[in-house]
Amino acid sequence: MSKFQCPHCQQRSDIFSPPGSASGAHGLAEKWQAKVLADFAIDAELCAASDTGMPLLLRDPAHAISAEFRRLARALLKEKNLQ
Repeated sequence: MSKFQCPHCQQRSDIFSPPGSASGAHGLAEKWQAKVLADFAIDAELCAASDTGMPLLLRDPAHAISAEFRRLARALLKEKNLQ
């Protein structure tokens, strides 16, 4: 979660490193020849769900981040040849 997505305009901003920076996840993945399997933005709904102990995927299955969690799970299964 190195990005913030504005709840008003939906613009995403890198908050820990500039895009393409070697210190960002994508830059480090390239340096270490690894894959970035997910790219989550910090999100108020995800934070609220986490605070209550109810996974966002169960609390709001239609949320965009829930879809990203499902995509991540499929990527992990594929990466481990379990799919």
